[in-house]
Order: sequence, then structure tokens, then C-alpha cells
Amino acid sequence: MQAPGQLTGTKTGLPPFAIQLTDGSSFSYKNLQTNKAVILIYFAPDCEHCRDFIKKLTGKMGALKKIQIILISYLPLPNLKKFIADFKLDRFPNVKVGTEGNSFLVPAYFKIGKFPFTALYNKVGKLVAIFREEPSLKVLSDFSKKI
Repeated sequence: MQAPGQLTGTKTGLPPFAIQLTDGSSFSYKNLQTNKAVILIYFAPDCEHCRDFIKKLTGKMGALKKIQIILISYLPLPNLKKFIADFKLDRFPNVKVGTEGNSFLVPAYFKIGKFPFTALYNKVGKLVAIFREEPSLKVLSDFSKKI
């Protein structure tokens, strides 16, 4: 069984991220829908662990359709466009993929050391779990059932 990362000393709110989406528009934590859970994933599109995780995740999107999934990277938009195309992420209306550029706000907020990094937030925006390694799909499925 996989246990979530320790929350001790971790900030419990959403990081004040601002990303540029692949269509050129901006999206930030202020644009999240209220009263909806969030899965925030920090990733690199060329990271094999990230690619494997997203491939598995897309197979479970039916169970996660009521959750906002925010994929954030620091890499430029062309890299993200290819990633979105590779996994056909544009077919999921609850998924946003964008770059924070070189602000590195999210990695600094969580002290991220490797990818993929995942944080789960409940409907009121409170952090309930962090994963410094790929979370199991069972953990994510259980999370979706609790909201």
C-alpha cells in the first residue's frame, strides 16, 4: 500500500501558480472552479516516469472526471503541445496543461526534487496528500470516491 507524503511543515493551501496554456491563454489558481477537488501534477514532458504516469492516468479519467487536474511544467509550450498530442489530453475538459516558465514557484513551494510530483486538494482547497513519487491509481481512485 502506498502512503502519501508527510504534510508536516508543508503549506496546506494551493500554491499561487500562474501558467500559460498551450492555446496562449493564462490560467492561475484563481481560475479553479470552487467546490471541486484538484489534482496538481508537476512534471516534465520528456520524463519517462511522467509519461508512464500520465498514460496510466488517462486510462482512469472516467473515475476522475469530477476532479480538476492541473499539469504544470517549466518547459516551453512546444514541448507541452507535443505531450498533449501524444496523450490526447485535449479530450478531457477537466485537464489543464501549462508552463510556469522559469518562475519555479511550484517546485519552490513544495520543495520538489523529482518528477512527477502530485498534490491532492479537497473541495475547499485544502491539501490532503502529497506524493513525491508517482501515486498509485488506486490512491487517486479512492480520492475521487471521497469527494
